[in-house]
Amino acid sequence: MSYFRNHLKMCFFSLSPLFSFMIVGVLFQFRFGSQSLKKELFNVSSGNDLLIESDHENSSKIDSLTFFVSGLANEALLIKFFQGDFIDIPFDRDSQFFSSLYSAYLNSYARKCGGYLPTNKVEMTREECVTEQVTRNGYGVELSRYCVEWVTVGTGLYAKPDMYNGKLALEKIQSADVFRNVFGLISQDKGLEGMMDLVVDVQNIISDMNELLVLNECNSPGLIRFEENLNLFALNKQPVKLNVTNEAQQATISSGTIAVFKDQNYRHLIDDLISDHSKGWVMNRYQSGSVSNVAVMSRDESGRPAQVKANYVFSGFSGKSKGAVTLTFTNGLPDCMYFFDFPNTCRTPNRRIVAAYDNYAYDQ
Repeated sequence: MSYFRNHLKMCFFSLSPLFSFMIVGVLFQFRFGSQSLKKELFNVSSGNDLLIESDHENSSKIDSLTFFVSGLANEALLIKFFQGDFIDIPFDRDSQFFSSLYSAYLNSYARKCGGYLPTNKVEMTREECVTEQVTRNGYGVELSRYCVEWVTVGTGLYAKPDMYNGKLALEKIQSADVFRNVFGLISQDKGLEGMMDLVVDVQNIISDMNELLVLNECNSPGLIRFEENLNLFALNKQPVKLNVTNEAQQATISSGTIAVFKDQNYRHLIDDLISDHSKGWVMNRYQSGSVSNVAVMSRDESGRPAQVKANYVFSGFSGKSKGAVTLTFTNGLPDCMYFFDFPNTCRTPNRRIVAAYDNYAYDQ
């Protein structure tokens, strides 16, 4: 099984961190069409609500944070990142689509905005096959070919160090999830149609990232805010949100603001988190309500949990089995789930469930 997993990982590594690059050479074509004069302008000014303008020519006259996205295929999604509205983003950082979005932004920024990168910029790399193993039959006909030796090579494109750290974090997740990603695509209800839908989605996001850097200046405050939240999402951190006074604010965390901290129902919380995460499991099925032996292993200085462990039951090839999960907390909120079969891989908890916990929905 480990050989199969490693072989699959090597085959998939050339696709990572972007699923898009599996089919880039065949299907992708960058789109640089003419730009409409009417763009969507987000104006956040002191004492006013979030305004939407449509006249691009007036944008330079408004002293505010602006971000142009009009006409992009993923316009609504990019607005959510810009506003720091992580709760309503329809995927987690673990998703292959987000890896594609993040890397597409880095590549587009490197090509168009290289002059704005800091002196400590970092060259991005990729995995390149240097040795292949080819199997042939007795007639010399090739039966299979796969890579047995990879090397890391520079791409000639550079990124800001903090943005590159986000890229590395996503690559680590995608590398650990190679088995689930490949077989998840194969076994999904839509099958080949679903795979082709993903190809189109990734094609659109690559095109969007190219056009985003045409619509917005490389050093514009709006683009910088979008980039900052993109990086925070990749690193599983709280967003910087926009408010009506044009000030950056970290997402409000209410945990710990009361005089005495009170534990919530961690069994119920973990059950909900596993139920949500298990929707993406390929081979196993989680037995809802099976969480047991919940234990708070450590707490922070405010008495809030820092690490909670629990057992659960799942069904697989060998029938019912017991699993274990460790839920870690940062600033009083769940931030990572570590399952027994991937003890070093952080699985991102569902943000809506985390928000509910933050609002004491799991009060005992």
